[in-house]
Amino acid sequence: MRNLQRELTHLPDRIKLAEHVHYVLRCNQPEKALNLCRLASKEQNVVVSWNHCVDWHMQRGKVDEAITIYNEMKKRAQFPDSYTYSLLLRGLARPQRHGQAVAQSNVNKAVSIYNSLSSPTSRVRPSILHTNAVLQVCSAARNTDALWGIVAKLPKGDGGPDQITYTTILNAIRLGAFGKNETHITEDQLGARRAQAVREGRAVWKEIVKQWRRARIEVDSGLVHCMGALLLISRRLSDWDQVLDLVQQTTGIERLVPPLGHPERHAGHVPEDRRPSVAEENQEDVELTDFRPFADAEVDAEGDGYEDAPATKVFQPIKPLQAQSGRAVKPMALPWVKPDNMLLSLIVEACTALRIPKTAMAYWNLFVSEHEVKPDLNNFHNLLKLMSFNRSSAQAAALLKEGMAAAGVAPKNQTFRLAMGVCARDHKNYSVLTHARAIIDVMEQTQADLDIHTLVQYLNLALTSDDGAKLAAALNRLDPIVHNLRSMMAYGVDSTEERTTPQAYLVVQKEEIVQFFQTMVGAIDTLMNRGLVPREEYKDWHARRSQLTQAIGRAKISIENARTDIDTMVAEQRNRRQAREAGRRQWRDKMERKGQVEQRMSKTEWELKSFRTRKVANENSRVRSVGLRDWTVEQAQKRGHYADSPMELATIYRPTSV
Repeated sequence: MRNLQRELTHLPDRIKLAEHVHYVLRCNQPEKALNLCRLASKEQNVVVSWNHCVDWHMQRGKVDEAITIYNEMKKRAQFPDSYTYSLLLRGLARPQRHGQAVAQSNVNKAVSIYNSLSSPTSRVRPSILHTNAVLQVCSAARNTDALWGIVAKLPKGDGGPDQITYTTILNAIRLGAFGKNETHITEDQLGARRAQAVREGRAVWKEIVKQWRRARIEVDSGLVHCMGALLLISRRLSDWDQVLDLVQQTTGIERLVPPLGHPERHAGHVPEDRRPSVAEENQEDVELTDFRPFADAEVDAEGDGYEDAPATKVFQPIKPLQAQSGRAVKPMALPWVKPDNMLLSLIVEACTALRIPKTAMAYWNLFVSEHEVKPDLNNFHNLLKLMSFNRSSAQAAALLKEGMAAAGVAPKNQTFRLAMGVCARDHKNYSVLTHARAIIDVMEQTQADLDIHTLVQYLNLALTSDDGAKLAAALNRLDPIVHNLRSMMAYGVDSTEERTTPQAYLVVQKEEIVQFFQTMVGAIDTLMNRGLVPREEYKDWHARRSQLTQAIGRAKISIENARTDIDTMVAEQRNRRQAREAGRRQWRDKMERKGQVEQRMSKTEWELKSFRTRKVANENSRVRSVGLRDWTVEQAQKRGHYADSPMELATIYRPTSV
């Protein structure tokens, strides 16, 4: 503690202290940072430093520790501010492990903290930021009951819902439609639940349009994308088609295809496996006005003439609000949503579900040319999925070779897998291997490490052909790649890369290469067993097969040794970790025993110190008295005064000063 007190002397104000606490936390010393906050809290208000401690624990999933610090703040008269509650609620929305859902206990804690803001003794009043944070916790945990309980209490004016609030609500409805890992639910029940979710989403969107029309909220592309994604989970063609109506309603971009029911619109080619069941059909019979998540959904308090639209007209174009005055004025223009990458992906996904690829490409060209939207990697992936349904292998190869390069987007492994999947769907095309070979060429030009899964897809595609020349050409195309992979497995990768790459990943990579080599061996066997190549070429194919077999054998031995080394390394790390933990426990026990001994000895040491102090004081007093007496006798004798004792002389002669 003395060292910490010494550090505090160099931190004169709260800003310097907060910066130092943040630095200590970055050095992974939370106990020291917390002790600094405790010591500084005795003299000044250091809420910002406490907030850093709360945020550090929340970011690492230590929810209980963060709430303990939050409670300790209040006990030390460091009253939490608005940012403290935002950090707590935002941290509760994070799952403890990646890919897992948020625990229900986090919802209970978040609701409790949020409700405490509304108590009469609270120094901080709840704002829309806190509301959005607690709604995100409920959405991440798929707890719609708690979410609607909070939404029902939202005010109408200041502090009312904004676009983030509505985005969170729509996301929660969509996630709730999938259930919580329920295995006993049937397909019809799941479809009915999704239909109910879409119906609830329409009711929420009706409220959004009303607030948007009154300029109370700003509709952005994220909100539009959430509503469109909710429509796409349905199994109704009409719901998918309404995504285009939604885009027209919010962006002002006219539909590029007639709506369903129009004489020029044909939907017979859409597969029947996603059509609604009887339970889903019955769900739509419920009126839209029966579901009202907001208190002001029924009454038009503004008196602006706006009427709630029925379920079939929620996404129709709306008219701007007319000013209520006697003069003829121009209606206020609605702030249209600017087209961006999210809306482009939404349209491509809707067109994929509706099986209208030409319309998707028309929207793509419109967004890119007129609205200057620069496609990103996700847009290209969605377009490749659309091409897969349309079996457009030539367009997929051209997209990788020219389209992505023109847009300045670098393809990833997933990109090549999707493109090769398009070729797999188009395997009956006579030129499909030519298109697949072009995809392999682009991968060699752009990727430092080739994706083994894509190579296996290419080889499996070649095996679907009965033409021996095409299969042999595919094997010959892969021969340089096989040579490089054999060298890598025999001599290893670059030393720098090997040091920075986890050993387990290298083992998995070698296993994928072994699988690829085994597929190559199977393809060579197919060539020779089915007589797809001339007999005079068997010798060369046998030699290549032997090389692959030998490489597979050596690789399996290398993989086994590497796995043994990994197991040994993991065991050593576990032993070292256990030894460190044991050492820390011993040190804590030692410090605890030392503290107990010091506590028992504190009283005795204080008494001994007091005794020594009194003894020294008495000794100093005696020395001063003896010195004064000797000086008095000496001065009296010099002046001729004599007495029987020094005390008598002191009585006769008392100097006024020494």
